[in-house]
This record gives sequence, structure tokens and C-alpha cells, in this order.
Amino acid sequence: AAGQVWYNTTSGTFKSIVSSGAFSSGAPLSTARMSMASAQLGTQTAALSAGGYVNPSPAVTAVTEEYNGSGWSTGGSMSSARMSAAGGGTQTAAYAAAGQFPNFTVTEEYNGTVWTGGGAYPAAIHSIAGMGTQTAGLAAGGRSTAPAVVNTSAEYNGSSWAAGNNINTARQSAGGTGPQTAGIIFGGRNTPSDNDAETEVYDGTSWSETGDLNTARKEIGSAGISSSSAFAVGGLTQPGTLRNSAEQFDGTSWTT
Repeated sequence: AAGQVWYNTTSGTFKSIVSSGAFSSGAPLSTARMSMASAQLGTQTAALSAGGYVNPSPAVTAVTEEYNGSGWSTGGSMSSARMSAAGGGTQTAAYAAAGQFPNFTVTEEYNGTVWTGGGAYPAAIHSIAGMGTQTAGLAAGGRSTAPAVVNTSAEYNGSSWAAGNNINTARQSAGGTGPQTAGIIFGGRNTPSDNDAETEVYDGTSWSETGDLNTARKEIGSAGISSSSAFAVGGLTQPGTLRNSAEQFDGTSWTT
């Protein structure tokens, strides 16, 4: 009922329900970095951070860290250092696919201790929205040779990737979350000077457009258990402004 307004005949007044929420500080990562394996890698009390970009440019790392709800500890390093990979799964059963530098197709799987090789991603791209699980993964969008953004998607079964139907709007650095059969992609960038607000949901076969984000942005933090309960936070808007706002999706529209 959040956002709806109605008239209460008993009190003789209009009533409404307003969504609310708050952030609190958590422990910092041990290694400062950006553009790590994206999307759902675990939960708030059992999270995973893998790879990423560190200074000096263009340095990428293979560092993995695990979060227990209170602090981060070092996990097993990735076999291939990378940034801007697609990622999904849990702290003890995750995947990370493709990424850069250089652009490659390598997929790795994590069992809570070590990373091992998985099936190759269909194309050598990076900045992909990843979601799903290690045995039912989903990835969409991304960027190949600059400045080409792509509209492809792919599904992972734990062994190999298979091409899926294209998303409607080609983009890179979008948010993504949800399972393989109810994923959602939102925001991102489709040209060097234009960020997206478009949102698309996946039904296991095809992508369809739905309500736009209130703030068009890329490099978005994303979470949620399905396409009807997604969460977007932070990101970068043009012309290079960092954002700290958050939005929630109810299956139809986004609310700040």
C-alpha cells in the first residue's frame, strides 16, 4: 500500500503509507577497489567480494573477501585477476564470468574456499549485469571493444553458458538481481554521454520493459530476491556525479 492515498470515513481524513528505510555503517573492505564482480554475491550476513580495480591504473586484482555481517576476511584468490565481471550466487557457491583487463571469457566458480574453472562466457566482454546462482546464472548487457555496448544475455547451468534472448536496450554497467527465471536489469550506460533509467524483467525466456528508475545512473549497487522486489543504490550520473540515493522496485515502479 506504500504511496497509495485513501479517505478514512471514520476519522474524516485522508490517509497514506510512506515507505521508509535507513542505512547504517558497516565494516570497510580490507582492499579498496571498484568494479568488482557484480550483483548478488551472497547476503548481508554472508557476502562475497571478488576481483576489482585498484590504483595505479589500470591494475586489477584477484583478491576475494568474505563478509559475516560484522567484518571482512580474506578468502581464496581468483585464478584470473579482473574487474567488471558478471557475478552471482552465494558465499559458498558463487560464479564470476568475463570481465577485463584484458577482455576475456573466463568463468570461475567459488566453493567457499577456492576458485576453479567453469564454462567460458559466450563473448569477451565486461561491465555485465550478473545475477542468479552458480548452477542457474543469468547475465545481460556489457561492453566489448570501446565504445560498443551490447544487448546480449546468457544463462549458466553450472557447466556452460547458453545464449538467451537479447535485452531491449543495449547497455553496460547496469544493475541486476534476481534468479535466472525472474531476473531484472536496470540503469547502466548506452553511450559515453548517456546513462539509462530503463528497467527490464526476465521471465526465463524473454525480456520486457517496465517502469524506469527515478534517477538514470550506471555502476549501481543492486540486491533483491526477484524482479518484483529489487533494490538499487548509489551509482554514477552524468557528468560524473556520484550518488548516494536508493530506490526500491515493487514489480511495476521504483520508489526513492
